[in-house]
Amino acid sequence: MIFYRDSELTIRNMEEADAQLFVDGEIEQGWNVDISKFLTRLRDQAEGKCVSLTAVYGSLPAGYVSVYATGLGGAFSGRGLPEIVDLGVLEKYRGRGIGGKLMDVAEGDAVYRREDGLVIIDPEKAKGLKQLDGVCDRVYWN
Repeated sequence: MIFYRDSELTIRNMEEADAQLFVDGEIEQGWNVDISKFLTRLRDQAEGKCVSLTAVYGSLPAGYVSVYATGLGGAFSGRGLPEIVDLGVLEKYRGRGIGGKLMDVAEGDAVYRREDGLVIIDPEKAKGLKQLDGVCDRVYWN
């Protein structure tokens, strides 16, 4: 699903192919990472526990964030409060507002957990969000 699009940037659900591209980019930056955190986010997204987003700059993944409907641990765990997890923008794409735009989308109250535990994007609430308007009101999940 696409949450935001302009002439240079698209924010969409994370896809499996993104995981290795992010790992390669972070290793290029000198970070010691492996693919497991991205595979965990993808699995959690498939299970309805979170929404994982990829920011695509031009044609390449440039940044990512995951939103869990409730905290994974710590002081806010079990309180039903959403948690932003693993916000990252590859260094070569920084300074372009990508992290801010990821946060705009991630912080929107259109993303929440239903009583049955599924993380969804409410198309009615999405209509009022500039970054989601015109996208989610045409997409319906069963």
